[in-house]
Amino acid sequence: MPSLNRKQLDAAPSRLPGWLFLLTGMIIVGATVLMPTRLDLVRLKDEVSRMDHQAGRMGSRESAYRQFHLALRTDDPILLRWLAYYHLRLKPAGSNAIDHPGSAIPTVESLVALPQTPAPTQRAKRSTSRLVRLTCGPQRYGMFAVGLLCVVAGLMMPIDRSGRKR
Repeated sequence: MPSLNRKQLDAAPSRLPGWLFLLTGMIIVGATVLMPTRLDLVRLKDEVSRMDHQAGRMGSRESAYRQFHLALRTDDPILLRWLAYYHLRLKPAGSNAIDHPGSAIPTVESLVALPQTPAPTQRAKRSTSRLVRLTCGPQRYGMFAVGLLCVVAGLMMPIDRSGRKR
């Protein structure tokens, strides 16, 4: 195995192509700039899906209220009889008492309320990879500086054409 002397070790970094540093620096800078934005995008998409679900539920509830209001405006006899019994305790003539223990008298809210479907609970999984920690945490500016340093090193690296064969 050939041994390396001090001169060869000092010359080793200059033999690396500059584009390698340039590419590495651009990847680091790009990750540092884009990763926090990507995490915000994932969080906002999750919020949008929950808001869409909530808007659907609110639309269903609004249509139920609209139907209830229409039944009130058209003087629906069944609804009026029920409201008179529930709020004024006026039992319709010729009917049995409904108000015995154990019977549940429906409320207006229960007539209008729709079955509650839970909001989607599957949230976007928060990534905790090393790349996320380095590009989004307190080391973010240090990573950005390292990326810029690599870009500058790639641009400033001398091109040694004497040792290359054509």
